[in-house]
Amino acid sequence: MKIKLSLTVCMFIMLIAFSAAADTEMVQVNKTEAAEMMGQKMPAKSDTVSIWFGDQMIALKSEQMHAVVRNDKGMFFIMMPQHQQYVEFPLSMFDASNLPDSTVLPAVSAVVTVTDSTKTLGPWNCQLYIAELTMKMGMTSRQEMWVTKDIDLDFAGLATASMGMMAAFPGYNEVIAEWKKIDGIPVEIDNKLTVMGATMSTFIEVISVTTKDAPAGIYDIPEGYSKVDASQLSPH
Repeated sequence: MKIKLSLTVCMFIMLIAFSAAADTEMVQVNKTEAAEMMGQKMPAKSDTVSIWFGDQMIALKSEQMHAVVRNDKGMFFIMMPQHQQYVEFPLSMFDASNLPDSTVLPAVSAVVTVTDSTKTLGPWNCQLYIAELTMKMGMTSRQEMWVTKDIDLDFAGLATASMGMMAAFPGYNEVIAEWKKIDGIPVEIDNKLTVMGATMSTFIEVISVTTKDAPAGIYDIPEGYSKVDASQLSPH
């Protein structure tokens, strides 16, 4: 069995430093168009994902997968309910600043444009931001983000946390400064990721944000699950 590490999980890993004062559930729908990148064909797919933000803990749950970040334990877990198995990683392995000094990292740059465009999405009043991220290795990302200040989450802290793995990259501080222009929480993101001339389109829509008690065990490995080796992960 190979465990597939999805784009959603990769984005989720980037939240490793974020914590919330109270448990908050964000439910979002992620849609990815069919694409072919670096010789691999990826079919179109749509997932409904529940993300729980707690104190030093984050949990992501969908039909196929349950992932948990435990800052209090310094660990990241991916669980496969269909097999009752899990893999674990130390959070330190996702910190680019821990790479050997000899590692050559590509420069990264970002431009965030604050527009005057506004609209209402569900219960939220939103403003359009355009974020463009470039890495000098043939990768660019252009995100059109509809952002609201009506949701009580600290996006400035979330943005800094989400860029944490890039701390060792040249240009990191400038990227963080740009990202902090985003005043609020993105509730709709249209992302175009281009790698070596191939483009993958992902659309993320937040459908609800609720502060409430988290379900029992949402941040824990379920009883009866067995640990498997991380070598079974496949980056798709």
